[in-house]
Amino acid sequence: MGFHWPLQKVLDVAETRELAIKAELFRLARDIARGQEEVRRRRSVLRLLLADLIAAPPDERLALRDMLMRCRKAEEKVVRRLREQIGAWQKQREDRTADLAKLSAKKDALNKMRREARREYQRRLDLREQQRADEVFQMGFVRRTRETIPKLCRANV
Repeated sequence: MGFHWPLQKVLDVAETRELAIKAELFRLARDIARGQEEVRRRRSVLRLLLADLIAAPPDERLALRDMLMRCRKAEEKVVRRLREQIGAWQKQREDRTADLAKLSAKKDALNKMRREARREYQRRLDLREQQRADEVFQMGFVRRTRETIPKLCRANV
């Protein structure tokens, strides 16, 4: 039978969880980037509308200003919600990063334990092989000695 480590399932689960957390971190980073881009885009639209207001003829400015103020209020609400969501995603990312660090440390410890168990298994296996080789050598030595001793005794008689 080959090497079997009793904690292999625990290590496998840790590796699977690590991959899941990394995937979640990737998703969170993507969501944060998209949210920040959306905030920038909405801010840019407001700046363009403000530039249009400034460039508008004086008789149209009042109507444009009222529309811009209503639009700005609605956009500010959306931007505020986006920033809150981005903050929540960043908090989740921090939490997941901390979880990943703990899990990585646990996985590293398990891998170290596995390597040590594998080394110990190999040492025992080598020791058994050496013992078998020693037994074979001893049996051969005893056979040769049995054959040689009676011949020596007969020759002395």
